Amino acid sequence: MSPEIRPPAAMPAEDSCSMGGLFETDVLDILMDRSRRLRLIPGDSLFSQGDPADRFFLIRDGKVRLYTLESGGGEVTLHVFGPGDFFGLPAMLGLRHYPVNGDAVTAAVVDVITRSTLFARLEEDGGRLAPLLVSLGRRHRTMTRALAELKGISAFRRVCLWLWRELEKAMPEAGQHPPGTPAAIRLQVPHYVIAGAVGLTPENFSRALRRLEKLGIHLHRGHLTITDTTALKHLAETEAPS
Repeated sequence: MSPEIRPPAAMPAEDSCSMGGLFETDVLDILMDRSRRLRLIPGDSLFSQGDPADRFFLIRDGKVRLYTLESGGGEVTLHVFGPGDFFGLPAMLGLRHYPVNGDAVTAAVVDVITRSTLFARLEEDGGRLAPLLVSLGRRHRTMTRALAELKGISAFRRVCLWLWRELEKAMPEAGQHPPGTPAAIRLQVPHYVIAGAVGLTPENFSRALRRLEKLGIHLHRGHLTITDTTALKHLAETEAPS
């Protein structure tokens, strides 16, 4: 696939499903009043690939990632979820086992809802909860498509696109900046999560960062500083010279 096709769709950074954006408070209460709450520290595992897919999750606080393990032992982060996000429901409804791993990136508070709880709630108030299943099914298809498109983009451009999306989330007006506009933001995930999200080993990710430094884009200890935001936008949309 050509790297110039639909660059904004190449990273699944905004394909999470936020509870707050879908439901009124009383519908949220109907679903969650029988959930179990977990408090996690960084690195705690929620499930491993192959575990029975018998529950799904809602993040109340913190961040959780989904990732796979490569044959060589490396990790590929598929998505990082934050407060208000659901995950695990498509696997619970359509698969017998989780196809990926899930663990905490930061300290996190996570509500766990079992299959039996969900089905009981659907029987009691299915008309109000049905949009949940429809919306999450749509999100799952969007993430799958976005991950497939990611394979058609060079490793360096993946890093640029990921950073640009983070800049846009922190500064929605970034796309309208005139040339030469600087910016600085704080990222909320460690380097290894970014590397996994764009499918790079830590070594190759560090190589991409060194290349970016020569272009005035610096990422150090979670701080992203950019001398020209339009330059990062250009790098996210087109391939830069070596």
